[in-house]
Amino acid sequence: MSKLGEIIRYNREEQGMSVRQLAEDAGVSYGYISAIENGRFSNPTYESLEKIAGALGVSLEKMSESHEGVPREVIDEMKRRHILVVLVERAMGHDDFSIEEIINGL
Repeated sequence: MSKLGEIIRYNREEQGMSVRQLAEDAGVSYGYISAIENGRFSNPTYESLEKIAGALGVSLEKMSESHEGVPREVIDEMKRRHILVVLVERAMGHDDFSIEEIINGL
């Protein structure tokens, strides 16, 4: 089992959810959840992991903070989205920030 699979299973069991319930709540298949939990699928997408984390009531960042077993693409997407949030927050507090500066920061 991958570290990511362990984290998903742990959070699912903490919520008292079955694999079927998590799959239904996240909008993914039973087999997809099962494969991740059992280490048979090592490249879940950012969007799928975001749905799974949401269904579990945890942030994707928290669920994947060790980065073990988390695909590089997912980590990169998390970083890009975090940078965007920081730039938008910064821009909201400064009138001299332009949209062009925010986009260039990406």
